[in-house]
Amino acid sequence: MAEAARQGMWVLRTTPYKEYGQLVVLFTEQFGKITAVVHGSRRAKSPLKSLLQPFNYISAVLSSKHSELCTLKEVELNCSFPLQQKELICAQYLNEILFYLLENNIPEPQIFNSYLGVLRQLAGGAPDIEVLLRNFELELLDNIGYGIDFISDYQGNRIRANVSYVYEPDNGFIPVTFESNSKYTFIGADLASMSRREFGNRRVLSAIKHICKKVINSRIGNHKIYTRALFAQYLAMRR
Repeated sequence: MAEAARQGMWVLRTTPYKEYGQLVVLFTEQFGKITAVVHGSRRAKSPLKSLLQPFNYISAVLSSKHSELCTLKEVELNCSFPLQQKELICAQYLNEILFYLLENNIPEPQIFNSYLGVLRQLAGGAPDIEVLLRNFELELLDNIGYGIDFISDYQGNRIRANVSYVYEPDNGFIPVTFESNSKYTFIGADLASMSRREFGNRRVLSAIKHICKKVINSRIGNHKIYTRALFAQYLAMRR
């Protein structure tokens, strides 16, 4: 990358760099997830301090003429999404899973557009945030090669509506033909609803949350999703 044309991007994470700069992990329109250096952004009077914030949709020019790290230049704000506490935690969760699951320098235009759409809905007071998050997780997993097969079991047999299954991320759905030690089993009829993205039934919604969590955990290794605990604290305070 010598110098790329101006493009849209989101800030996923920032860390200090040298005396006044920052390393910024970005989700960009053209290149997917990248890390860029921004010089002077931590100076007291730098206008970049307010621009390089999560959930600001910014545009900028990327350059890597003299370094392995690309440099972020000519940053402008396209729009921002003010979020209430619950919606803010959910948006932070999206940033965490994007940070850990996206590979560097692989364009993800569909996920980029979906992320923008989810933030718009969160800012507008989405009526069912759980459904919104589960649909985004499933789309993300599909696009990065970890999609869940709700149609066939681990042996390639068609999932049957009246059979119970356990789920293993590296294998798939396994029929329960014995006394299972797992407290999580899923009836085939519910898996069919998941394949159609029909989450009106709260049992189905709870099940797909568990399945998505299991897949994501299997892919991020020892990393921890901190917003899960933050959201649990939020719910406890609301009781």
